Amino acid sequence: MPTPLQLDFSKAKPINQGGGVTLDFSKAQPIASQGGSAPSSTPPDPSMLQKAAGGVGDFFGGIGSGALHTLATIGYPAGVAAHAIAPKYFPPASLSDPLLQAPNSTAGRVGRGIEQAGEFMLPGGAEEKGAAKLAEMAPWAGRAANPLAKVLTSGISAGAVNTAQGGSPVTGALMGAGGSAIGQGLKAAAPTLTGIAQGLKAPFGKTGTAILDETKGVLPGSVRNSARGVLDTLNPALNDAADKSTAMIPMQPAREAASAEIGNAQTQNNPKLIKGIKRMGNQLMTRDFEPGLGAEGPSARMPIPDEVPARDYLELKRGIGKALPAGSWSPESSNAFKGPRNAIYGQMGKDFEQAVPEAAPLNQRISALIPATEKPKNFFFGHALGPGVGATLGGVGGYRRGIGSEGTDIGNGLKEGAMGAIGGAAAGYAAPAAMNAAARMVWSPALGRYVLPAAEGAILQGTRNKENQ
Repeated sequence: MPTPLQLDFSKAKPINQGGGVTLDFSKAQPIASQGGSAPSSTPPDPSMLQKAAGGVGDFFGGIGSGALHTLATIGYPAGVAAHAIAPKYFPPASLSDPLLQAPNSTAGRVGRGIEQAGEFMLPGGAEEKGAAKLAEMAPWAGRAANPLAKVLTSGISAGAVNTAQGGSPVTGALMGAGGSAIGQGLKAAAPTLTGIAQGLKAPFGKTGTAILDETKGVLPGSVRNSARGVLDTLNPALNDAADKSTAMIPMQPAREAASAEIGNAQTQNNPKLIKGIKRMGNQLMTRDFEPGLGAEGPSARMPIPDEVPARDYLELKRGIGKALPAGSWSPESSNAFKGPRNAIYGQMGKDFEQAVPEAAPLNQRISALIPATEKPKNFFFGHALGPGVGATLGGVGGYRRGIGSEGTDIGNGLKEGAMGAIGGAAAGYAAPAAMNAAARMVWSPALGRYVLPAAEGAILQGTRNKENQ
């Protein structure tokens, strides 16, 4: 039988009406019976601190569940076999244990996702060593050996990790190999990208690579200044290597190279070119002295020996590199004289590196970096990405948009054209910096070791989750 409702009349107040006493029971409260219970009340909402603490706990719980799930998946076949052999001692293997599941919250799922994606970064060092070993075993592949080896090892490691997490080895291998191939392609394009940003002349390979390896900064000017700073350390080191060398370098190969270039110029019947090459040839035959510099009279010439010390040869090579065509004061002259000069300079570079092998790496780095120190002849208009080009394109586009379809609103066209020119000029300054930044990003070892594997892991994890739903 239900317990009758009891009321608390302690707060009832009398109402004066006539001669009797009437009570106001509107404030009466129910009293819980002895056998009943007090009215239930809704628990208070958790505080922000409690919510944060719960989220942190779920996050790390998700990380732990992901690691435990991978370990359990790896050991699952062994657990099945052990139960089949000795069911009395080994319980059935299962991957549905609550400890292996992420907490049912956003923080828990995020923690598990990060842990599972992070597992794809674990093989990084071993993967690189394996790729290097494979490349050594395939010399027939030439320059493609290293990229192909990295694609193969990335596919193997991604397939193994995906299998350990309960996914398909084939899907993991394809994803890993595909991600590595994309990374290799981006890295191969980086020297060209930064070469264009700096306004270099094609081919960009050696100098673009030197910029990415040797310099800092993303603004074209900061990259050039950084390259000059590197050269300020490399040139003294090259001088020191030449000073320490006891080698005597023959002058004959360089002189023969000059003679061959003179013969080519005579065949072309180019008097100015012949004159300029002969002047370079004379630089390899005699030294000119002015009064007060160890010679008597108004001027004197001293023959250069057939063999010279390494440091003397290095300076003669530098002199050829700065040689000018007849009637020119510009060392950047782009006329026909540059071909013969580069041929003679290249021959001297080979002879110097052969005689002083320890200086060869320095000399090659210097040669690659020298173009990186030079400004485009006209960055404003001469550079394909220059602000002048951007302002012109932006101004013309803005004017055409502003005058309208009928071409009558000239005032608005001029306004839009001015705004477009300003925006285009700003883009002309910003675009090279953005290209340099992108080139440095894809050139970084972090792309292949961390960024791409983590992205692959996230995609594979999403694929597994969809398959399980």
